Amino acid sequence: MVKKALVIPDCHIPYEDKRAYDLMLTVAKDIDPDEIVILGDYADFYAVNSHGKDAELGGALLMDEVYEVIQRLKEIKTIFPRAKKVYIEGNHEYRLARYINSKCPDLYGVVDIQSILELNLLGYEYVPYGPNQKYQVLGSKLIARHEPLAGGKHVAQNTVEKAMHSVIFGHTHRIQEAQIVTIHGENYRGISSGWL
Repeated sequence: MVKKALVIPDCHIPYEDKRAYDLMLTVAKDIDPDEIVILGDYADFYAVNSHGKDAELGGALLMDEVYEVIQRLKEIKTIFPRAKKVYIEGNHEYRLARYINSKCPDLYGVVDIQSILELNLLGYEYVPYGPNQKYQVLGSKLIARHEPLAGGKHVAQNTVEKAMHSVIFGHTHRIQEAQIVTIHGENYRGISSGWL
């Protein structure tokens, strides 16, 4: 039996393209995935970013952003009750830890992404942000993570060459794919999945 995975790239909820997101869910219903992997930056956490605020985006409160993300996570759980669900933390989710560490360190470890997004309650496996982040999609040879392992114009190519392993990642908001074949005939792909 062939197993199927739905990999969800950066959404930046509540700033996601709602039409694109809803189309993704519609297509996913037809696919009926066995596993759903969120590649990070699913939430934006704009309210606690350290880069300043843009007046055009408004003054979203953290609780409003969190509410929207939880509603989307619940929607996935309702539509795909039997699918395994994995939430890979991205740099935007990590904004919360950085904010707490710099503004209110007494709350560090008390308030975190897993608890604030109710990931355990909703049945999502959590993969923390960091340089060694990796998750094996469907137990296969495909590794999922939020950030690429290398940068540049050809980020998918550079990442697969550095990993010497098949890797799918988000973060760059670019859609790219690269393939390498080693001298021993091993075939690896690097996939930059874009965004919603």
